[in-house]
Amino acid sequence: MNNADFEMKIAVVVEGDEEECLFSIAKETGHFNPVLDIEIINAGGEGNVPAFFHDCYSNPVYNCTVAVYDVDNKCNQDKSKYNLTKNKLKNIVGENADIVSFCTNPNILQILLLGCNTVNNVSLKSTAKTNNEDIVSTYWPKITRKIKNGKQVKKGYDASKYQLEIIKDSYIYDEEPSYDYMILLNNSLELDIEYETKCPASNVQHLLKAINDGDINFFKNIIDKTK
Repeated sequence: MNNADFEMKIAVVVEGDEEECLFSIAKETGHFNPVLDIEIINAGGEGNVPAFFHDCYSNPVYNCTVAVYDVDNKCNQDKSKYNLTKNKLKNIVGENADIVSFCTNPNILQILLLGCNTVNNVSLKSTAKTNNEDIVSTYWPKITRKIKNGKQVKKGYDASKYQLEIIKDSYIYDEEPSYDYMILLNNSLELDIEYETKCPASNVQHLLKAINDGDINFFKNIIDKTK
């Protein structure tokens, strides 16, 4: 399929490396529907999301632009990164900023864990990586073990590049542990979508499903409400 065969070009602006990891898993396991030309743009931090979003939103090469970022349990804090990001998106698309925002409370690690087990077994309540180290090491034991001076030492989860590669490889390659992207997607559809009032909660799963299904109408609805 060449570029002319795509029906719609979508810019997905993601907050950072964990979000990029999730969408890379979807792409590399064959769950980017070919009717959609999806471009993942890593903003390098939640504070950068609005600027990257504006660049893509104003670029006629894209039919639709969406943003993926975390709530971090801070929706009630006026000056939280989450609220600052949402308010800046409102300055770009108006009051319908919610429709271009795909968010997870507490954070996107929750979605990545749902390929390992159901939400009842991997439910996150804290956004702090140190608080989530035990559950991460349960499903990806290599992540929190590192060899230093010939000895194995414990290393915390900090979403570093090599740790995210371990997570990604567990979905893409038939390694131990091995996880399945469609299990992740199906388990994530059990999450509550009211991410501003519930935790864990997310609407990212519906974006992932639309990308998997090639749901053109999903994106047309976003376009119609953000013109």
